[in-house]
Amino acid sequence: MLLAIDIGNTNIGIAFMNGQQVHRSFRLMTTNQRTSDEFAVMLTTFIDQAGLASDSFDASIVSSVVPHLTSRVTMAIHDVTGLDAHVVSPAYTEIYGITLNVSEPMSVGSDILVDCVGAVATYPGANLVVDCGTATKYIYVDENGIFSHLAIGLGIETGTHALTDRTAQLPQIELDDPGTVLGTDTLSSMQAGLYYGLLGGIDYTLRKFIDELGSHPHIVATGGLGGIFTPALDLVDSYDHDLLYKGLATIDEKLQK
Repeated sequence: MLLAIDIGNTNIGIAFMNGQQVHRSFRLMTTNQRTSDEFAVMLTTFIDQAGLASDSFDASIVSSVVPHLTSRVTMAIHDVTGLDAHVVSPAYTEIYGITLNVSEPMSVGSDILVDCVGAVATYPGANLVVDCGTATKYIYVDENGIFSHLAIGLGIETGTHALTDRTAQLPQIELDDPGTVLGTDTLSSMQAGLYYGLLGGIDYTLRKFIDELGSHPHIVATGGLGGIFTPALDLVDSYDHDLLYKGLATIDEKLQK
């Protein structure tokens, strides 16, 4: 079994993988205050909740866009399982089967690398991944595994918090499809503006990609909030909640070989 961890700016995702299948997954809020010992306690708790033991894992892999937390998490993994986790890096793209055709390949985030690997392994042909996380990332990888184009926009949750945190009288809301843009009170007006504004931005960006690429790649949405918008996006072919975990599992398979 594979212990796969994704350290993002907002959340840390932990998955216990059987091949490409997620056996169990958990999420933590990303915070700078946790020590490696605290991560170890949490990891032990999650393993126990999943009905597993610390020696159930034969490999571990970590994707991280928060460098100062990477060593704490890898130390916790070693303390709990005895494993030395592989940390995803642009330095190993030849092993991952991905080519970085961009001006600064060593600056490409590990989450982008893993999305590319997951898309290539899961969906044949060229792919445009829409990753709805802290930022909304549009990642183009062709049928040969060449990553060449990227757009990064406002994240769904980030946009929601920006509106509510910086206004004195607007309340926190749960972002969802309100069913109409014709808001009649504060809450429904905020939901309408946020949902359809973000939806329109994603839709237009996808259309620009198709227009400028001169082709229509397979479009796959992922990320925790991607599922909210996918039903309303005609251009999206698939929603794959576990694309990043599939990418981590695929990288581990390549490393084992």
